[in-house]
Amino acid sequence: MTPVDVQERLAQALRAGALSGSERHLPLDDPLGEAGLGLDSLALVQFLVAVEREFGIRIPVDVWARADLISLRDCAGIVIAACSGGQAADES
Repeated sequence: MTPVDVQERLAQALRAGALSGSERHLPLDDPLGEAGLGLDSLALVQFLVAVEREFGIRIPVDVWARADLISLRDCAGIVIAACSGGQAADES
């Protein structure tokens, strides 16, 4: 799984959920929150839950705390690290 593959899957998940099917351009380095891509707190939670389900991972608590500041590129790095680290969704 390459970073580009992960970024594309993340963009698809974001478009399908929080962006209600929008095909607008999603800059990889803009923050996910209202200062960037415009996601409010509920949309951020929905997106991160979708990411956990899509990739079978648990997103670290510190990422949840700063979710509005991370970008799609950052999120792809987090997903790749979690997948390579073996953080499966069923681990507690």
